[in-house]
Amino acid sequence: MATKTGGFMRNFLQSKPLVFLGNFNYCVYVFHFLILYLRFGTTTKMVVLSDKFYLINLSVDIIGSFAVAMMLYFLLEHPFAKLQKRLLPQIRTPKKNS
Repeated sequence: MATKTGGFMRNFLQSKPLVFLGNFNYCVYVFHFLILYLRFGTTTKMVVLSDKFYLINLSVDIIGSFAVAMMLYFLLEHPFAKLQKRLLPQIRTPKKNS
C-alpha cells in the first residue's frame, strides 16, 4: 500500500469503514482487559459457577468492552489521529511520468 500498488485490494482495505473498524477493534483489544480486571480482579467473594453465570458475564463483558472502546475511540484515538495528521508532515510520493 505504501508503494501505491494493489489496485482493488488496496482501495478496499483503505476504505473509511474498514479503517474505522480496524481502529475501533484495536481499542477493544487494548481496553478489554481493563473491563475484565475491574469485574473479576476486585471480586472478594466466592461465586457459584453455572452456564447462566457464564452467559451473563460473557454478555456483560462484550457489551462493556465495546461501550468503553467506543467511548475511548471517540474521546482519545480519533482526536489524536487528527492532531497527528495536522502536526506531522505528510510524505507525498512523486508521480511517475509514463
